[in-house]
Amino acid sequence: MDHARRMLTTVTPRNEIREAQGNNHAGLKQLLATPVKAGTNRWIVGHGTPFHAVAGAPHFSEGEAAVIRPDTSGWTVVARIAVADWQSLGNAPWVCPGGSVCRHTDEVASAHA
Repeated sequence: MDHARRMLTTVTPRNEIREAQGNNHAGLKQLLATPVKAGTNRWIVGHGTPFHAVAGAPHFSEGEAAVIRPDTSGWTVVARIAVADWQSLGNAPWVCPGGSVCRHTDEVASAHA
């Protein structure tokens, strides 16, 4: 949870993100497919293995992120963000769907307590 707390202010531990949840990662799949309140985002901070198990190859590089869109069939990977891209993203305003500026205090789930 250290990384999540360094990134954002409100962090909630969630067991469904942990690798120990079994081979099908049903809880993580449900979390990825669940829409969030309009104008907010959900940040999931954890290890890449559970995500790789549900999304497939390629495996995350250290510090890489994925942007996910919940949809009627579950969820879709919209983009992957490499470590080299983080600095440029930090200098740009974040725009949510509908044109509102996203807050850095959006919903966060972390694999570690």
